[in-house]
Amino acid sequence: MKSKTFILLLIISCMLAGAVYYKFSCHNGKSKQSGDVGKLFNALPVERISQIIINSREGVVTLKKDDSVWVIEKKAGYLADFSLITQLITNLTTAKIGRSFHSSPDAKARLALYPPDESKSDKDATGIEVVLMDGKGEVLADTVIGKTREITAGAGGHYVMPKGGQSIFLVDKKFDDLGKSDLDWIRKNILEVKEEEIEKVVCMPLDDDKIVYTLKRPEQGKAMELAGMAKADDLDPSRIDDVTTALDPLSINDIAGRIDGPGLPAAAYTHRFTYYLFTGEVYEFIPGEAEDKNLKKFYLKVIPVAPGKDKALSRLNQWVYEIPDWKFGRFINAPDALLKKQ
Repeated sequence: MKSKTFILLLIISCMLAGAVYYKFSCHNGKSKQSGDVGKLFNALPVERISQIIINSREGVVTLKKDDSVWVIEKKAGYLADFSLITQLITNLTTAKIGRSFHSSPDAKARLALYPPDESKSDKDATGIEVVLMDGKGEVLADTVIGKTREITAGAGGHYVMPKGGQSIFLVDKKFDDLGKSDLDWIRKNILEVKEEEIEKVVCMPLDDDKIVYTLKRPEQGKAMELAGMAKADDLDPSRIDDVTTALDPLSINDIAGRIDGPGLPAAAYTHRFTYYLFTGEVYEFIPGEAEDKNLKKFYLKVIPVAPGKDKALSRLNQWVYEIPDWKFGRFINAPDALLKKQ
């Protein structure tokens, strides 16, 4: 090979190598900007989280850990839905960053990343601030959750920004269902008991011990019988189901207040219903209707006589619950209403 040809080939090879290196470097540089660059919270001490504050334009929600259970501060210390708290913390701690870029006033406004307490920002520019704290009040994490990235623009995700930080992050988790009111966080299903788990139901007046009726299974797996009052063929199966499925689940609309607290609504409570389970658990329920019939409100008191080992269930007697009208109707206090219509 001639020397001139060799030198020319060497120059061309160097140029190609340089081009490949440049392209590779640029590609890598872009990956640091747009690719996965780690997690949003790499070292968040989850075991220390004892308080969560969710601040939005709609108000402030405060969730606290109390004796190993989570409660809602402004709902008379009522139980929070633990699954929702777990979902929030899991999403925050596992959120991967797909892109990060320097913030600017325009970007913060466009992506709704201004904290709610910055009065100069308008509603559309404001996000939801989530603060995680430990038992001593030390802030473990404080971040603002902004807009969702539209799926048409890519794989989707959420824009977030640590409060006081200088960078905006696009993470792979979505927070569209993040509750912004106390009602969003309450434990709606307070008890879940399958119909076949109930051994018997005893209905009694609230003011004496005279039994109105007793529904009882002769043995586990058998149908309910109306003890000493009717033949099995006379019972209305749908009405029996109303009574025995009232706890599957026992769902509520809201909390009326603490059972011994001020401001409870005036209501008429006339009967109590005691449910005995084959597991040995026993619960007493006292339904009531608002004295002002125009309100169309229905309430329930729950007394865990023998609630088992669940600490949360043993606390159910601390509140008066607001329940839907159809759930109130499941607590039938007239034995004739359990029979087929003639």
